Order: sequence, then structure tokens, then C-alpha cells
Amino acid sequence: MSTQQPSLSIVINTKNAGETLKACLQSVAHLGAEIIVVDMHSSDDSIQIATTYGAHTYFHNDLGYVEPARNFALSKAKGEWILVLDADEEVSASLADQLPTLIKNRDVSAYAIPRKNIIFGAWIAHTGWWPDYQTRLFKNGSVSWYNGIHRQPDVKGELVQLAPTEKNALLHHNYPSIESYLERLERYTSISAGEDTAPVQPLSETQVIEAFSSEFFSRLFAKEGLKDGTHGVLLSLLQSMYQVVEQAKVWQAHDFVVSKTDVDITLEALTHVARDLHYWIAEYRVRESKGLIKLYWRVRRKLGV
Repeated sequence: MSTQQPSLSIVINTKNAGETLKACLQSVAHLGAEIIVVDMHSSDDSIQIATTYGAHTYFHNDLGYVEPARNFALSKAKGEWILVLDADEEVSASLADQLPTLIKNRDVSAYAIPRKNIIFGAWIAHTGWWPDYQTRLFKNGSVSWYNGIHRQPDVKGELVQLAPTEKNALLHHNYPSIESYLERLERYTSISAGEDTAPVQPLSETQVIEAFSSEFFSRLFAKEGLKDGTHGVLLSLLQSMYQVVEQAKVWQAHDFVVSKTDVDITLEALTHVARDLHYWIAEYRVRESKGLIKLYWRVRRKLGV
């Protein structure tokens, strides 16, 4: 059996990524890998930074999000294995040390890597952003992407998840500011609404309420956003608003068709939200309490009060 180290290509898609690309490339420069950068016609110095690190550079039309350019970028890679990075990501030293061993495993086609999301200056360890597995390391030819925002790729062969530990994680500088979050919310929701092919349906007050509340309770309670403090509460609210804006843009595309207003149904939907809130507060107290206090909250949870 050959003991020769498999070759590795690093593939990065860019669009005005000058502020983060240098750190991304610096984190992998010592690996001696082929570097492929596919740029979506940046107006900043992304290409100059890429060439400084010896990258092979190509261009792809800018369609507003990265997935359509992924497969084109993969087609340029010559390595036996490919590591895909976003321009705002970095490979930690501990993960980089593991790469030679990981790509020697002939039985595995791809690895899903955990990702640490830095949002508004903090690592978000809950609220649905950890371990945030991304299929990024794989044998050349074993993975392809379908168009669609934040789509996971299709994998041929065995996919292995690395353990959800910091030493295995990519570092993702996700949203450095409120403005960056809102800019992407505006762009991504417009793209998603434009891709909607469902028949025209009127929008009801209940749908709007449920879209917001279900996402909020999921983020804040089920995904333990409370443990992320102010960041968790704010992100739960922002992600809930994301769902509402996306729904509203689909509604707009359908010429604002509404269902018949029924105040009683709307009030019932709000009452249901209140019941859900009582349940989730009690559920949280049950998880975090002991003894008689835990028993007390179990009763409250069962009664829904």
C-alpha cells in the first residue's frame, strides 16, 4: 500500500472579501496545498491578496450568494482531496495539524467539520449556531452543490462527522456588525422569495405570528439561546424577523394577496403563543432546577401555566 501523502487543494470563493481573506489564506499557507480562489467580480483588493499567497484565480458571475459558484470552483482543483473555505473562515492550528491524517483515510469520502461562529464579537455556542457542521473536506469528485442559499452538498460515499470540539472547528467570522446581518437578511430573503415556486396563497395573520414565534422559541429555548445571554436573545429575535421578512417578500411577489381577516382567529393564535411561552419557561426551569423546585416546575409545565 502506498504511503505517499494525498495531495490537497484549498478552494475559496470571494466577493469583496479583502477584510477577511488575508487571515483565511494565512491560516492555510503553511500546508503547501494548491489554492484556488474564484472571485465574483470584487471591487476591492481580494484578487491582489489572493495572488500574494500564490493562489490560482478565476472569475464567476455574481448571483448574490456563493452556492452557484461552488461547483465551478471545485472543477478547477487538481488535488486528490479538497478543503472548501469561505473567505471569512480560518483553519485553526489544531485542525490544520489533523488534515494530513484525515485525508489518508481511504474509507472516508468526506468530513463534516464543526464551525465556531463569531457573531457581534462573541462565539455563539448555542442559539442554533453550534456545532454548525459543514461538509468541507472531501475527496475530489465526491461532492457537488445544488443551488440554494446555505445548502449542504450532496456526498457520494461515507461522510464522517468530526467530534464537536473547538480543536476540530473552523473559525467563522460570521456577522461582525448589525449592519452586516441586516444587509445579508435583505439580500438572502430577496433571493429566497424569488426562488419560491409555490402556488399563490393568501397570507394570514396567523401565519405571520406562527413564523415569528416558532423560530423564536426554537432559538431561545430548544437551542438554548438563553445561555448566550444578550447575544442569544437578540439573535433569536433577529432570526425570527428573518422568517417574517422572507414570508412577507413572498407575499409581496404575489401582489399582497391576503386571506379574510378574522380577529378571533388572530387572538387565538396569540393565545397559543402565550401558552407556548409558559411551556418553554417551565421546561427551562425543569432542566435547570433540582429537588422540590424542579417538581414545582414540572407541575407548572404540565398545567401550562
